[in-house]
Amino acid sequence: MNFCRMRCSRSSRDKFVDADTGLPGPWLPSQRGLDTVAGLQPLVDETTGTLLYDGVKPGTEYRIGWSAPDVGNLSHAALAPMGKRDMGAIPAGIITLAKTAVDRAAPSFQTALVLERYLREHYKLAVGRNLPAGHGWPQILQFLGANGTGSRTGTTEQFAAAYVVLARVIGIPARLVVGFRQPARPQSDGSYLVHNADVLAWPEVAVAGVGWIPLDPSGATHDSGSADSTPLARATDRARSTLPPPQDQKPKPQPNPPTPPAAAAPDHTGGSSAGPFVIVAGAVLVGGLIGWLVGVPLAKELRNGSRRRRTGNAAVLSAWLETRDRLRDHGIAVDRGMTVRDVAHASGGVLSRSAEHAIEQLGLLVDAALWSGTTVTGRGIDIAWQACDIVRHSLADRPIADRITATLGIRGLRSLH
Repeated sequence: MNFCRMRCSRSSRDKFVDADTGLPGPWLPSQRGLDTVAGLQPLVDETTGTLLYDGVKPGTEYRIGWSAPDVGNLSHAALAPMGKRDMGAIPAGIITLAKTAVDRAAPSFQTALVLERYLREHYKLAVGRNLPAGHGWPQILQFLGANGTGSRTGTTEQFAAAYVVLARVIGIPARLVVGFRQPARPQSDGSYLVHNADVLAWPEVAVAGVGWIPLDPSGATHDSGSADSTPLARATDRARSTLPPPQDQKPKPQPNPPTPPAAAAPDHTGGSSAGPFVIVAGAVLVGGLIGWLVGVPLAKELRNGSRRRRTGNAAVLSAWLETRDRLRDHGIAVDRGMTVRDVAHASGGVLSRSAEHAIEQLGLLVDAALWSGTTVTGRGIDIAWQACDIVRHSLADRPIADRITATLGIRGLRSLH
């Protein structure tokens, strides 16, 4: 068991933070695998070790104890089962890049480390001022250059988001985590002073029997000198040391597909017994096709009508959802992490200039509805739905094949994850 004495403190050069106020909010620094807490009685999340304590104030001290998992040899560790995760429409180039990065290897913890090494070797960590921000599809594509162009430079946010996307594409259970980098040296009293500039994002991979293992595709932790020295981190480093050199990662030969059995000779001795089955199957197919042609457009119209009957801030958000889902039907890749402006940027080349401007105006109304604390009035609601109609009319000018595909497609009916 390990013990660590911790003092609650926070400081920053950011003008919005006062060092004398201590930690903002009731959350206390903790440790994975938490076993004991001494010096105060917080609420504890048994799964994550998160601590909640209402009496936080400058100078609060407490003592925690934690246990490290028995990691063993991670080189041959099995991944934990990955639940079903719908990533929506994945932009072109992402799947190809993911498979190329790991040389089409099967999902395993070793493959996860190969993907980490690939990002370290082919991309650079952004430094200085005016750093890129965001982790939606536009930012990931710009970072990875999966569409043929890109910066290949990003913050830990883009590294972590890109890693999680690529990992999930090839079947590796991964998640994105945000926290703070531990300073290289403690203060004179043994505590650590964490600044806003120490914010850090990283991916974690789920390993059976061990849990979530943090990785460092950006190299930010290793290069800063604050690399973790826990048993789990040391076991991960040992697994990295056993990776084959990149040039030795040859595609595994695929077995030849089995030869299909020879088709049976037709029976010419009489009538065919498959006749009734063919008739029934044809009827089912025709009925399903008619249901699709009628049901999908009808479902979209019913949803549109329901959204237009909403009032207040909900009406503004409904106008945005209707606009977003129409763009999704026309092939615009959208995920839950994208803002209105992200979606507008992703729609470049599809919409008219007036429609792009309408989305920008809609974005201002969405911000007001979500964050201003006031209720958008009837005039604002009218402007929001006018913006939606402008986008709809712009999409109506697209080629007829695209319009038919959008009308009958179900992408806009599916929920985002």
